[in-house]
Amino acid sequence: MKNFKTILAAHAVVLAALACPLANASLINNGDGSFTDTSTGYRWQTLSQYDGKDYAAILGILPTGYHVASEAELATLTASASANPANFASDALAMGAGPGAYMIWGFYGDGSLYAWKSDFDEMWNTNAAPLPGGYTTANGWLAWDYSIGTGYSLPGLSVFAVNTTTSVPEPATLATFGIGLVGLAMRRRTVRSKSRAV
Repeated sequence: MKNFKTILAAHAVVLAALACPLANASLINNGDGSFTDTSTGYRWQTLSQYDGKDYAAILGILPTGYHVASEAELATLTASASANPANFASDALAMGAGPGAYMIWGFYGDGSLYAWKSDFDEMWNTNAAPLPGGYTTANGWLAWDYSIGTGYSLPGLSVFAVNTTTSVPEPATLATFGIGLVGLAMRRRTVRSKSRAV
């Protein structure tokens, strides 16, 4: 009995340890034109679906349940996809930007704002779209200079479209299921040992 409890406790520790890395925030491409932010459970449309379309055209083709992300919703995404240049390639692929992309950007809010992240930035950037844009790197190179509005369409410009209807995240479900099994097994052993003692 003592060995069984030791083995059971070891399994519980292993289950808890396995659930921890799964709970870290990351972006997972779902393969169906969307990706999931594991920290919030939000589903986002991949950027490539709306590449080069203007804001009004995008609004007309958003799937049911999706809307253009608000500033607060975009903040949750930018927290999960930190602007670490070393992680840019994997985040860009998960977001549907395609291999070799050096920048991801899209509208959010009412279409007067856009956000971008590039393979050399240390942070996400936002700008009011109707204002003349311009971004220079630390060494003075002009990275881009766009002045856009809701009627504009540019190559690579997309939209951050999100579905905030969430279900129970899988890692939490697995951990809860594992803990429940451990509890049932221990309860069964306790009841069995008490009935033998009588």
